[in-house]
Parts: sequence; structure tokens; C-alpha cells
Amino acid sequence: MAEITANGVRFHVQRLTARKSCQVDPPTVIFVHGLISNLSSFFFPLANAVADAGAEVLLYDMRGRGFSERPPTGYSVSDSVADLDALLDALGVCGSVHLVGRCYGGTVALGFAIGHPERVASLVLIEAAVVGERWAEGIDKWIVGARARLAQGGQAYRRRRTTLEALVNGTTLMADLRTSRPFSAEELSTVTCPVQAICGAESRTLHHAYRLDELLPRYTLTILPGYDHNVLAYTNPAVVRDILLAWLALESAPHSRSSRETPY
Repeated sequence: MAEITANGVRFHVQRLTARKSCQVDPPTVIFVHGLISNLSSFFFPLANAVADAGAEVLLYDMRGRGFSERPPTGYSVSDSVADLDALLDALGVCGSVHLVGRCYGGTVALGFAIGHPERVASLVLIEAAVVGERWAEGIDKWIVGARARLAQGGQAYRRRRTTLEALVNGTTLMADLRTSRPFSAEELSTVTCPVQAICGAESRTLHHAYRLDELLPRYTLTILPGYDHNVLAYTNPAVVRDILLAWLALESAPHSRSSRETPY
């Protein structure tokens, strides 16, 4: 386990070296997890397969989650973007990277692409949410729903319940998220890197995926029939893994893409 201090916060980071690559300079893939999860949500289902395929892989626990430090403040979307930017600097990551974000991690990835386009080669957005006009209302509903879902999960979800309550009751997470500035249509249209979105047909974030399809110039949406919002965590991660590996292999060569929806 590595600990890196960036933006004034101590972060838990895991780094996987490319295990098979014909490239002198293999691509770098950064995984950004969801709102109350941690890097383990990506480590076993996706990260090892990506390293096996020939990419350098970085995973980190966002501030307040997993083994990272939990300061009392600094939980807005812009704070999360600043954390990622500082973390890449602290780790000496040069050039552009492929960002893979799930749920809130996708929100952070989008914000990072808006603020630091030169550092992003492509985005993979898994059930991502977009900061919009009704963002604050959606955050409140999500917290209520998360508490209910985790309560039904028994001992297996004890750590996530503990994380949720610690963040809600012991930090400014809720206030910071509620007041996060929405992404404007103009800002989203500046995200010109290739974007692969993955969303369950029954997902509560599907409308976000369709909104991005209207605004992002190089956007591919893959909808998975029969899946809900937990397409990665609770159903079949192999489906997401295969889409991700195919996308990264495609993005390793120069090309031009047009927006399309891909049924799976």
C-alpha cells in the first residue's frame, strides 16, 4: 500500500505495472471510484485485466474513503477534480491518461476533462452522473436510497455503511456536493476526447447518458439490457471488462469516431 500526499491530503494509491505490452510508452489508465466506495470496487473486476492487457494502472481512494485521509472539508466536485490533478503531479504522471469513472467517479472524470483537457486521452464513464440543475435534489435522494440499500445488505456492507455515516455526519460532504456548480452545456461540449459510456437499461442515471450524447462530439453509448445502476458491482463485471478492454485497444491507435448508441 502506497501513501501519497497531494493537495494537502494523504491518499491511498495502488499502482499496477503493464504486464504485457508491445509499446515503448504504454497507456496509463486511472480508475476513479463511486461516491462512498473505494478503489477495491475496481481492483479485482477491472484493474488487473487492464494491466494484463498492457496498460499502466493507477487506483486511489478519494479523500475520506478507503484508507485515504478523511479531512472535515473539501468534498465538492471541484475539490475532487483538484485532488486528482494534484495526485497525478505528485505521482509524476506526464502526458494524457485514460480515465475510467463509475457513478460519482464519472462526474469527477468529466470535471477533470473540462478543466484539464490536455491531460485526458479518453474517458470511460460507467453509470456516470452529470452535475445539473437538479443535482442537489438528486444527491439527497441518493443518500436516502443508499442508506436503505446498505441496511439490507447485512454484514457484507458494514464498511460501506460506516463510510457513508462518517462522511455525512463528520464532514461537509453533503453541503459541498449540494453547492457544486453545474456543468454547463458549453463546458460539456468542450470535452472533445473520445468518450465511451456504459449504462444499464434500467439505470437511474440513463437520462444523464442521453444528455451527454446530445453534447459530447465524440461519444459512444453502450446500453446493457436487463441491467440497473449497479452494472459493475452486483451483476456481471465481465461485461464491463470486455467493453473496457476493447475500448482501450481501439483508443491506442489514432482514429476518428462519431457519436452512436451501441446495443449490447
